[in-house]
Amino acid sequence: GGQATVARCLAAARVGSASLLRRALSGVDALQVPERAGAVRVVTRGLVRTAHAAGAEVHVWTVNEPDAMRRLLDLGVDGLVTDRPDVALALVAARMV
Repeated sequence: GGQATVARCLAAARVGSASLLRRALSGVDALQVPERAGAVRVVTRGLVRTAHAAGAEVHVWTVNEPDAMRRLLDLGVDGLVTDRPDVALALVAARMV
């Protein structure tokens, strides 16, 4: 299931193993996760880097604060799920200038 896949991905990212992550993401185009799960930071530079090396995108939900959006975009995430598309679009547009 989804939580088991995320747990396998976190473990693979922690050790920096694209091959383990590729196995965990077999048949998956994108990892869709919260930024944090309780005290555990799910989205890290290592997770994003390893997911990209395995050919998967990283989408983060639900991100409504501009500072969090900036931080996640700086990490290289591919998508943000938000209740504030106006804020997200403005931030992305500002980065394209």
